[in-house]
Amino acid sequence: MEHNVPAHLQLTIKAFKVSRVPILVLQDYRKKLPILGLIGAISGGAALWGLGSLHARLRTPAEKTTSNPLLTSEFYSKLAVLLRICVPSVRSKETSILLALLGVAFLKSMLVVKAVQTVGSTARALVGGKLFRFTAGVLRTALLSVPVTLAAGSLKYLSSLLALHFRKRITHHCHEQYLNDTTFIKAANPHSHIDHFDSRISQDVENFTQSVSDLYLNASVTGAELIVFSNTLSQALGVQGPMYLLFYYVLTGLVLRSLAPQYLHYFRKQGQAECDLRCTHARLAAHSTEIAYFGSLERERNIVEKLFSQIFTNARKIFRVQAIISLTDQWLAKHGATITGFAVIAFALFQKKGPRALSPRSVAIRTQFFVTNTRLVTYLAESFSQAVMTYRKAQMLVPATKRLFQLVDILRILNLGTSSAVKAEKNIELKDVNIVADDGSFLVENLTMEVREGEGLIVGGSSRAGKTALFKALGGVHPIHSGTMATPEGRNVLYLPQQPYLPVVNLQSVLIYPHTVDEMAAKGMTNAHLEEFLRIAGVKYLLEREPDGWDMVHEWAQVLTSSEQQRLALARVLYHSPRFVVLDDALSALTPNFVGQVYQALKQHSITPITVATHKDLAWTHHVNGLFFHGDRLEVRRLTKEETAPPQSY
Repeated sequence: MEHNVPAHLQLTIKAFKVSRVPILVLQDYRKKLPILGLIGAISGGAALWGLGSLHARLRTPAEKTTSNPLLTSEFYSKLAVLLRICVPSVRSKETSILLALLGVAFLKSMLVVKAVQTVGSTARALVGGKLFRFTAGVLRTALLSVPVTLAAGSLKYLSSLLALHFRKRITHHCHEQYLNDTTFIKAANPHSHIDHFDSRISQDVENFTQSVSDLYLNASVTGAELIVFSNTLSQALGVQGPMYLLFYYVLTGLVLRSLAPQYLHYFRKQGQAECDLRCTHARLAAHSTEIAYFGSLERERNIVEKLFSQIFTNARKIFRVQAIISLTDQWLAKHGATITGFAVIAFALFQKKGPRALSPRSVAIRTQFFVTNTRLVTYLAESFSQAVMTYRKAQMLVPATKRLFQLVDILRILNLGTSSAVKAEKNIELKDVNIVADDGSFLVENLTMEVREGEGLIVGGSSRAGKTALFKALGGVHPIHSGTMATPEGRNVLYLPQQPYLPVVNLQSVLIYPHTVDEMAAKGMTNAHLEEFLRIAGVKYLLEREPDGWDMVHEWAQVLTSSEQQRLALARVLYHSPRFVVLDDALSALTPNFVGQVYQALKQHSITPITVATHKDLAWTHHVNGLFFHGDRLEVRRLTKEETAPPQSY
């Protein structure tokens, strides 16, 4: 029959039996309780130190060197910088969510106390044989379960909402710092010290915001429960009751902290290995054809397998350490705390004198006292355990904070770069311009020249001579080290590479990129003008070959040939009609006859070309001046008649 009785009622029956034991025997056990608790603490501590020694022996020499504390002042300062981005002011929406989450945490804790007290009074009615009070207590317990459940669900919802708003704040901050005139070009530079930028601005931001939100939720709930449960227990057991538990957990926390593994080493290696594996697969997909021609698939497979092996080995170490620490938690943070709580309740339960003394004959009252405070002590023990877990979650936040802070800080530094460029009325003027590479070497040194409207410029020289750096400086995306550079105001210098950028939008949006339809209308352009530009570029058939017309959307870089891509980019240049256009091998896929038509079209639209030419070809015919890179020497001169004469094959 006892097997059919619920667990908490069995506990009540046992308490009733205990209350019938003679007082003399109880006093004898009361004297032994501190000794039993001391023996349990010593045995648990010995087991814990044994497990800690085993873990220390399992660590590798490289891991033993990472013994510095994780939660350092440096970590707190970095976290503060990121939190100021997440919560910009006390009047922000994020502040409201933080306060709401804290308020719901306290409300839930008070509701739990009320529910526990209701269960205690229900047990008292059961033992006292009060059917009506017992039934009413069961109904009150059922009713209280509704707001407790709603509060728990609200905490999860507010935590997810907080993480989402934090992610929005940091993402917008990074976009403002990254997607401006020059920073995204600098960030793409191999010397910018930002590795795996795509995952940092997406996955790392999400990991950090979710971790911070979870940490705040855990800290809020744990703090509220510690305050509310301790206050309620102190009213029943006296201040010494919660203080005994607190003292026990302080000792437990110190022991666990001295044995806790340094998670930074493990999670940093794991995160880096995951990024390397993901980027390796992306590189394989991007260069699949070339790898197939080289026949190097076996080598690439070995690289991928080695990366995954590192992930597997590191994950196994993480799981092993977590298992060791979990064993210690099961005894010290849970079972040991429960035993300590029972001892504290026993002292109060068998107290014969004092304001909190209970009558030995009042079985119902003693049952209510035991059931209520046992549950509260259990909940308080779990709260102390969660406090330890909060500290560990803070430790696990360190790698995410470090990676995200590095991204934010580097973007800030990249935005500090200044340029000595000024605005001119219509020509490009450079005076004593020096452009320096990231390693400190000079790419362009003491360049003085003027590019006038209508007088095209040929730029010649070997690769890596500094031509690309000069073109970036003309576009304002590379700072100059010294000197002055004057370019026409506005977007009057466009850059056209060999592989143009064609976003995945409809044909009209590709042609007017980055303008919108409204901006096109404000410019005085219509679809008829766009059709004319397509006709001049020789790709009007793109508009006619599909029924969707201007609205057709494709992965243009995949469906168009190199020649069609360059022609479409040319049509876009004609739409924007800048004063100057830099053609960096931008006509390489076009036939010589059509190249001549391109330069004629540029001349008709008053667009002055600046063309990269590694050897003399038809392009020289349509230019007046030349800039030539001869190693460490620059030559600026007007082209001769022989150089501008059309080739004989033309």
